[in-house]
Amino acid sequence: MLVARAKIKFRVSNDLIIPPFSSKVSRSMIMKILGEDNQLFKNNIKPYVISPIFNNNKPLIKHTNDNTLKLFANNDYYFYFTTLSIEPITKVIEISNIEVFNTIFNIKDYELEVKTFGSLMIDMDKVNIKIITPLLLKLPTKWSNIKRKRNLLFPIPSLMLWSLAHHWNMFAPEELRIPNIKRLVIFSNYSMLEFNYHIMPLSIVYDEHRKPTGISGWIQFIIDSNDREYKIMLKRLLAYANYFGMGRSRAIGFGMVNVRGMI
Repeated sequence: MLVARAKIKFRVSNDLIIPPFSSKVSRSMIMKILGEDNQLFKNNIKPYVISPIFNNNKPLIKHTNDNTLKLFANNDYYFYFTTLSIEPITKVIEISNIEVFNTIFNIKDYELEVKTFGSLMIDMDKVNIKIITPLLLKLPTKWSNIKRKRNLLFPIPSLMLWSLAHHWNMFAPEELRIPNIKRLVIFSNYSMLEFNYHIMPLSIVYDEHRKPTGISGWIQFIIDSNDREYKIMLKRLLAYANYFGMGRSRAIGFGMVNVRGMI
């Protein structure tokens, strides 16, 4: 199984008001091309990420005090479509135009990146995690019988990696799977030592009812441990986060991150 990501570049035929979280538009494009009954959309653990739309490297997400979001004709836009198979991406990039939201979306170009699970690795012990779209963290329900909906606004490593580790184990080759997810994420709290950061809360509008607050900014960690096996697993998982994000609601584009090694 492969990790495949396409950066899909497009323009619209006329100006268009879009929903406040723009992955609703990119998701509509993908679902119309592939079909809503495609097996890709039926898994409980989503084997894909459809990002918000970007303009000038900025995700189009409405902050609580912003005006309505718009796409403008003749402007260049793009979004990312990440899957665990090359086939869905191939079907998408074969299309030259698609009509959604009563507007023609002209697909102009794409960039394709394909990785094997075994090739995913952060080579350095110092890492910079840049948060591209709001990072939504909550305490896993499996950790307690207490059920309370809330987002945590501090980037605790175990919460950043918990759901991603389950995603990895669902799809990675057997020889690369994490033998004990809970042990690994607890290990991350002790071995990922933050040494610099600039984070802040960011409230955005998802729809007229939901206005989640997530984390924005960046964090720098040094990975310090003598447990070589778990250190390698952690570095693989951090590399995987570049494609499948961190935290919750990753399939619709929350928690997108850029994780890079530092000297």
